Amino acid sequence: MFPFLAYQKEVDIYYFDQVVAKMSPALQTLACDTHVLRHTKESHRITSTSEVLSSEYLLVARLLNDIFPASEEQYRTLSYAYMLGLISYVLLDNMVDNQVSDEPLTVLVQQHVAVAEKECLGRLFESSHPFWAEYHQNLRAIYNALALENECVSRYHAPYTYAVMREVAAGKGSHYHTICYALGSLSGKQAYVPVLKSVYEALNYSDQLGDDAVDWADDFQLKRATFPVMKVAELENIPVADVFALGANFVEDRLLRNGVLAEMCDRGIEQLQQAIEDLTALGFEASKLNQLLSRRLEEEKYRKRNFVAIAFLHGISKSLQAQPSSP
Repeated sequence: MFPFLAYQKEVDIYYFDQVVAKMSPALQTLACDTHVLRHTKESHRITSTSEVLSSEYLLVARLLNDIFPASEEQYRTLSYAYMLGLISYVLLDNMVDNQVSDEPLTVLVQQHVAVAEKECLGRLFESSHPFWAEYHQNLRAIYNALALENECVSRYHAPYTYAVMREVAAGKGSHYHTICYALGSLSGKQAYVPVLKSVYEALNYSDQLGDDAVDWADDFQLKRATFPVMKVAELENIPVADVFALGANFVEDRLLRNGVLAEMCDRGIEQLQQAIEDLTALGFEASKLNQLLSRRLEEEKYRKRNFVAIAFLHGISKSLQAQPSSP
């Protein structure tokens, strides 16, 4: 059995004792605050980085140890670096979305975390190693993806279509690319890297689809024009910004009547199925990564069934309301 708890404890100790401990007291508080890390309304101090992102996502380097052979020290160092890279990304994402606008010092926390990530990677790769070109390319992809998402979702400068969503998901998931490239370089298995990158793009895209389908009401309240909002604008033939004046009940009715949320799940299911096929073709059908993809696939199928059931009940309710009352 994969020892999630032991590996999670390992990265937690590193984050709190080696990274947070080097910050000023004011920054230490922010670096452990759920409001800053997860933009929750109420804040409390985290005791594990798994409260920011689940262990299955934080411990990617460990999950890939049956695909890319490397030393224990290399896996440990990459686990630290990857955890820090994800937290750095989460902080950036929250700042771009103005979800921690009352905490201007957050940018300094993010910079501390980014420096610590690069220090970890510097233990594995000399400054002249080709890895750094990949690393910087992936950082640019993350920044550009956050900008593109903001242009569409928060500024309404362009519709947030499936194609744009996929581009954003691919860019925001570039930390996956970095870790795959690093493991490919360290293990001598660079031939696997392109497939693993495409697998993670599919996983990230499916996650984005599922999250946007589930969170559409919260996003609507924040006036974020995610795909469901964009789709209603398209159905009503109005500007995206005007959808928010229609009200949440109206938008929900259009989404359910037109099967938009179930369709989003279908796309996520297709992505996960393709990723599983790609890994299987490489002979990794029994890998831990494939097990993760399979679990995500079942979750997405369950989510779709729920949306279909809700749409069915919604249709019955609307039909009954439309029937004339008895004299």
